[in-house]
Amino acid sequence: MGRRQSSRLDPAIPTEEDKENIAEFAQRLEAAVALLKREIEAIGAGQLEAVTELYERKSRLLKWIELRMPVIEPFLGHETAKEARITENLQELRDVAREDSVLLERMAVAARTIVREMDKALDRNSLSGMYGKSGQKLVEEREPRKSINREY
Repeated sequence: MGRRQSSRLDPAIPTEEDKENIAEFAQRLEAAVALLKREIEAIGAGQLEAVTELYERKSRLLKWIELRMPVIEPFLGHETAKEARITENLQELRDVAREDSVLLERMAVAARTIVREMDKALDRNSLSGMYGKSGQKLVEEREPRKSINREY
């Protein structure tokens, strides 16, 4: 049974297969929101290992949603999609994803800052190279000098 469309302004009328896709899409949206909220809570509680543990599941789930969105979009105005709360769940996913992104970005900035400070401390406490008898820094050669062997 093919799709019917009553007019250009009305949403497409979904087939049974479309209704099943909408229901599965709604479930995956709810799962993605729950997963992101779990990650946000874990970060807030200082359980940073959760970011690594949840990464693979989060990536697969969000990729699935991204790939299925074009299949669902034509039906967003239909009653089936409204009953499944697709629009509301998409809005919630966007909000939670934005919050999660901000937290992850802050973690990345903090990690870069720590690495930079450690590099500075290590550099201050090292001689950073070789020095001659007079205390002057010797220039290290990047590549050994190449010479031509004139004898065969």
